[in-house]
Amino acid sequence: MKAEMDEGKFAEDGTFHRTFDPHEAHDKWMEGIDDRECVRHEQERVRVRHEEDIAKSRDEVTKDLVCLLDKGETVLEALQRLGKGARSKFPDVSRPPRKARRTRAHDHPNSTSVDSDEPRDSISSSPSPIERITALSSTLMSLGNMDVYEETYESLLRFVRRSGIDQLIAWKTGKYFGEKGEHVQLREHGQENWGGWELVS
Repeated sequence: MKAEMDEGKFAEDGTFHRTFDPHEAHDKWMEGIDDRECVRHEQERVRVRHEEDIAKSRDEVTKDLVCLLDKGETVLEALQRLGKGARSKFPDVSRPPRKARRTRAHDHPNSTSVDSDEPRDSISSSPSPIERITALSSTLMSLGNMDVYEETYESLLRFVRRSGIDQLIAWKTGKYFGEKGEHVQLREHGQENWGGWELVS
């Protein structure tokens, strides 16, 4: 009954008058489209965008990490190298000698912490190289690279360079360089001769 009422109304004389929907012509393209199909397409679009963002952030994080490593060094070795330098730079003040601890506790009877009344060194606003390497490695691990601490400078650099080549190939596929990429010539770094796309294939 409700469906009939949506289509139109009966007049007093008993004739049926159809209702006119001015937007019906504009909605023709939506005929046959299911709501579930729309939701599926939206979820797929969000998933693809998320994967692109992850790939982009992975490239940027890897570039930042490569800048902190020395040639031939793994991420773990870089942390050891920087940690060794940090230890020799700062004496171990985390635990004062026993006699000094007793004296400090005696001098400050209301204090619950031995170090609470002592001035602390100002903490720098920028993170140390150790903190940066650790944060970048943690980010790469969350993005799926579980072996990041074993990665060498060279392997990370290859990944960064490969992602640049992949970007070039994506631009070629998108016809940014002409139908067949004919508007661009390429050469390897340090080489004199220019060539076509066979250099990166």
